[in-house]
Amino acid sequence: MNHSHEPDDQDKTQIAGNSFDANSATLGVAEGTAIYNAAVDATRIEAVFEKAGDEIGPYKLISQIGEGGFGTVWLAERRVPFVQRVALKVIKAGMDSRSVLARFEQERQALAVMSHPNIAKVLDGGMTPSGRPYFAMEYLKAESITEFCDSRKLTVEERLRLFEKVCEAIAHAHLKGIIHRDLKPGNVLAFDMEGEAPSLKVIDFGVAKAVSRGLSSSDVHTEVGQMIGTIDYMSPEQADPSASGIDTRSDVYSLGVMLYEIITGALPFESKDMRSKTYREIQRVLQEDEPPSPSARLSTMATKDRERIGKIEKARGIAVATLVRDLKKELEWIPLKAMRKEPRHRYQGAMSMAEDIRNYLGGKALVAAPESAVYRTKKFVRRHRASVATAVIVTIVLIASSIISTLFGLAEARARALAEQRERDVQRVLEFQQAQLLGIGQEEAGLAMSSEIIRQFSNSLSRSDLSPEAREAALRQFKEAILRVNHTDVAYQLIRGAVLKKGVVIAEADYASEPFIHAGLLMTIGRTYQDLGDEDAARDLFQRAQKLFQTSLGEGDRRTLAARDWAARASLHTPQGEKALEEVKAVLAIRREVFGPDDVDTLESMRALADFEAKAGRMAESATLFEEIIRIATAVKQSEQTLVSDMSRLGELYRLMGLLPESEKIHLEARARVEGITPIPQRLHAYVLTHLGLTQSTMPDARKVASGVEALRAALKIEEAVDGEQHPRSFTGRGNLAVTLSELGLDDAAQAPEFKKESLDLHERSRAIGASLPLAPNAYYLSLSDLAVWNLQHPVGDEAQRKAQLQDAVKLGEEALRALTARDDPNGDEVLTVRGAVASIHHGAGNYSQAESLYKEVLTRRSAYWTPGNKNILDLKSNIAHALAAQNRWSESVELLTAAQVDADKERPLESDARWAVANRLLAYLQQWSKIDPASPAAARIPAQELAVEKLRAARQRAGLDVKPRDLLVMR
Repeated sequence: MNHSHEPDDQDKTQIAGNSFDANSATLGVAEGTAIYNAAVDATRIEAVFEKAGDEIGPYKLISQIGEGGFGTVWLAERRVPFVQRVALKVIKAGMDSRSVLARFEQERQALAVMSHPNIAKVLDGGMTPSGRPYFAMEYLKAESITEFCDSRKLTVEERLRLFEKVCEAIAHAHLKGIIHRDLKPGNVLAFDMEGEAPSLKVIDFGVAKAVSRGLSSSDVHTEVGQMIGTIDYMSPEQADPSASGIDTRSDVYSLGVMLYEIITGALPFESKDMRSKTYREIQRVLQEDEPPSPSARLSTMATKDRERIGKIEKARGIAVATLVRDLKKELEWIPLKAMRKEPRHRYQGAMSMAEDIRNYLGGKALVAAPESAVYRTKKFVRRHRASVATAVIVTIVLIASSIISTLFGLAEARARALAEQRERDVQRVLEFQQAQLLGIGQEEAGLAMSSEIIRQFSNSLSRSDLSPEAREAALRQFKEAILRVNHTDVAYQLIRGAVLKKGVVIAEADYASEPFIHAGLLMTIGRTYQDLGDEDAARDLFQRAQKLFQTSLGEGDRRTLAARDWAARASLHTPQGEKALEEVKAVLAIRREVFGPDDVDTLESMRALADFEAKAGRMAESATLFEEIIRIATAVKQSEQTLVSDMSRLGELYRLMGLLPESEKIHLEARARVEGITPIPQRLHAYVLTHLGLTQSTMPDARKVASGVEALRAALKIEEAVDGEQHPRSFTGRGNLAVTLSELGLDDAAQAPEFKKESLDLHERSRAIGASLPLAPNAYYLSLSDLAVWNLQHPVGDEAQRKAQLQDAVKLGEEALRALTARDDPNGDEVLTVRGAVASIHHGAGNYSQAESLYKEVLTRRSAYWTPGNKNILDLKSNIAHALAAQNRWSESVELLTAAQVDADKERPLESDARWAVANRLLAYLQQWSKIDPASPAAARIPAQELAVEKLRAARQRAGLDVKPRDLLVMR
């Protein structure tokens, strides 16, 4: 059951001329928002303009379900274009002052910028007929998290798993620049989900603080002399109205209090005691008094209130004595760390707290630990300065006696400093060599070596006694054999044998007695191995370096952690990947705790984790990490080039997730930043322009499409100027522009001839350049498959000519796949990309069985590291369904699309292209199947699917996206 938590008169106290609510002192929207379901006592509701039956916008008011300081919440319903029940929040009559309106607008904007399954969603908004703002949110029946846990008799472990979701939701809000500032059980509402674990929604961001100050054009200020938040859950810094340093760690404190209560059934400080205190006394308690540990709190209660203890035991299914014992082991460390008085000693973010909860549930070591003796001493000194002053005099005498022994350690420290300097000097040299080796480019180096071998073999043949015909045949056979060589591997083996192995031998032989230099050399060589793709060799060197650093410097040293981190990363894509991932996360947690969230090593750990999530197909998780990285890196003024690179990676993730406006925005900022660097780093500039172009060219605005095409042209111009037209990057740049123009030519009738011509010219140019090379790079074969797809998409001439064009497309695609497969990893991204293109070519040529087989092979290999809801996986399933339908296998086709739609609904945004395409195709196939076979189950499923499509249509219209049904074959 939910409660409005409106204070009674006796709970209010006059302080410095202000009305102060000691129970729930808030300046923003009070309790009762999106998913409140409890009726409010009618005698406590002031007269409002609205009444049941009134209409506001498209919504009809049904009943009032909540009321706060200046907002009322109604259960409302809309009928058009579909039936939908919502919670409608309206500003109260007479409360439309400038400051109140600003607070209301802030809550609306705060909810609108967030997109998380555990945060209440804004569905719509507008103005009432009387000119007061409203917004509509999703409506669910729920109750506060504490009531839910108790009424369902959840175990401690189940409560922790549910609370993880709270931490993750708040972490998302923090990444969006929002601090809630009024976290408490009443603002975290839990509910059952049929067939699934319980879920929850965080509500009431009415007193949220926008870290970026960009949520609303209105000015929203904290009034002097008033606290914001709810006393029982308020952080010490919030209790000081003059405090200006409130940040995300205030929410961490509130999370700690909530977890304390969820586990024990009691608050750290009794509410009645707190409400009876004066304003200054409340401040003092929050800022100075240490809360009892959860185990101590329960033990005390057990001696005083057996009735309450009985309720706690019943709600948790565990004896309090057992719970106290479990808490003392480790569990109580988590809420106590979150509730530290000084923000810097708490968890540095809500996600760190969630990670430690997972550590506890998984039986792993916690980041949290009991307060150290040093920490407790500092607190004692702060509170007892006078008595400590005398003791300090005695202590100084004792310290003096240790000075002499300390001097003996200085020589050793100087020696260590010299050794560290030598290590840095040597590392700089090796890092320079590493950069030079990688700057060559493995594939280009391998192709150059193989080309030179072919040249020398040809020269040798020219001096032989063989006939011209025999020499030509021998050279052709030799070239065909060389074409099957993995040229990247050729270059790697040369670098490995001639340089890296010798470097390891030198490190072992010459620096065995100098662990700093020895370990540093092994780390640098290991990084080179890793960059060259040899994870096994890299991992071995990292592990050896870790042991050397650990022996000399200890487990917590920065360099020991670096070696440990890189050793774990080298195992991420092995059968031990899950264990390695936990190790990477553990290092990240330590770095956050020891060095801080904005340390360069902490950010590097976060990038590694973000890259892994992206490669695993978990785009949203990766994007969330990059959002945090960019926020921190911007605040600490990190290297501009690194920041631009992070922004571009995030923008590309947004594009792959279908979040085109977000992708464009961050790419535009990245472009402005990179063009502001002197001199402009050209390759990074081209990278940014490429991804900006790919994003803008898929947007519905014609001007943005034109801008995107220009960005791709500019990127290609840079690539060819810097690396030459034969470089793999130049082949890729021409391919990006050509494919984009080709796809635009299919949609834009006015510019189709111009786009088609430029696209074909680019494809043919790449074909000519590749054919002129003794050995072409892998990107050349990708360009051949692109040309084959172009021929499929743009048929010309009469029926006979079109048939011949299709046959040529199939032949060209098969040639590209055969050549690339012979020289590269069959599971490699380039091979799979070409295989998918060849599948679509067979499909377009009517070879549906072959297309199905190729699609399924790609799907099997892609599914090994992409989630079911990944856009590329959904495209593949859609294409397979298309091929199945073409073979009249309607049941298989529809079931595959149905499963794809479920996956898309779980992982893709409501308005995304992927969901739209799958839903439309499924509806079309159900309709076709029902016509072909009226006795099939298709007809019965059509109405539900029509509703699903209409829901997506409405979302796309709100997002400004096109709503044309698309059933096009996805070529790449």
